[in-house]
Amino acid sequence: MQQIFYSLAVLACPVGMGVMMWLMMRSNKKPSGDSTAPASEKELAQLRAELDSLRAGQPIDRPVATQAELDKLYTDLDRLRGAEPSAVVGGTDEKAKR
Repeated sequence: MQQIFYSLAVLACPVGMGVMMWLMMRSNKKPSGDSTAPASEKELAQLRAELDSLRAGQPIDRPVATQAELDKLYTDLDRLRGAEPSAVVGGTDEKAKR
């Protein structure tokens, strides 16, 4: 009887790994709605114009990131560093100003 339990314990890992691999392969075959959505002609034209201006060395006519996006990035950075979120405001360290 103990031999059966030992055999099951030894087989649990490879069988579990095989099931997980099968599930992951199966989930990759399903198309996601976001990545397969075709871009509109207007968006393509805008991206092509932006690419042309970048290749020409000209600045683009829109901000790279909005202030809200920057604030979120700084908050996430502070959280990853373990600091208080209010320690960084607008990309500058408040402690460094003092």
